[in-house]
Amino acid sequence: MKLLLLGCTGFIGRELVPLLAAAGHQLTLVSRRGNPAADFIRCNPALAESWQPGSALAEALNQAEGVVNLAGEPIAEQRWTPSQCALLRSSRINTTKMLAAAISASPTPPQVLLSGSAVGFYGNSPSAVFNEASPAAADFLGQ
Repeated sequence: MKLLLLGCTGFIGRELVPLLAAAGHQLTLVSRRGNPAADFIRCNPALAESWQPGSALAEALNQAEGVVNLAGEPIAEQRWTPSQCALLRSSRINTTKMLAAAISASPTPPQVLLSGSAVGFYGNSPSAVFNEASPAAADFLGQ
């Protein structure tokens, strides 16, 4: 499958990319950070200009059969000051909004979209089991 991977140079993506490649998928990585991969687009997917028709990102989306969105400012690299928390939130929300709009506008939208963020959404517990029906945690990650 031809996959477009947003934010897959981060903590989870670094583990996911080799697995997808080994399974025979054709990958195009998108990140704000550099990457030596042959199919790599350096841009900020949270910005509208990255998705303009004719851009490398828009063209890659039009060719993708599936999209994996893990994009967002790294969550554990800095203290959670008010400005950093705003950046953590906006980087995820804006990227997802831009991606959804681009998929809606695509003449050949991907068949599959997997989007994940905030692994701490449900909180944590040494004994609880969480599922999609579980409520969000009351902390920053849950919000």
